[in-house]
Amino acid sequence: MEKKSAFSELVVGLLIVALGIFVLCYGFTLKTAETGIGAGGYPKFIGVVLIILGACQTAISLYQKVRSPEFNVDSKKLIKLVELVGSMMLYLWLLPHLGFVIMTPILLIVLMLLFGIKRWVMGLVVAIVFTIIVYLLFTEVFLVFLPRFTLF
Repeated sequence: MEKKSAFSELVVGLLIVALGIFVLCYGFTLKTAETGIGAGGYPKFIGVVLIILGACQTAISLYQKVRSPEFNVDSKKLIKLVELVGSMMLYLWLLPHLGFVIMTPILLIVLMLLFGIKRWVMGLVVAIVFTIIVYLLFTEVFLVFLPRFTLF
């Protein structure tokens, strides 16, 4: 790893640890199920994994001797970031109303187009299959109910 990117690796590692702590704490607020993993089990697991991986990333970047960063702003990358965050916020806002099964393939296609997919038909198939697999995994295995379509 180059020394100039070690600072960004340190920041990413610390952000991943913070995200892991948030997800872990959020997992404790969810209801527990009588059978199965329940709604809180998966976030707790993901939170612990994020904390461990973020700590490893932070330790590696500190070992590589972090030096002060050089800030170069690329306007095209900044626009992509704004589009990415905007599409995720729109997804989260519409998810309770339109449901997981409708919104998730739409989000995946938008993200694929945003990142320059060339074979959009294959992307559509992947988005639909991925949504079905995740929906079945959460509803049938984890016994977690995902948001459904509602008009009101």
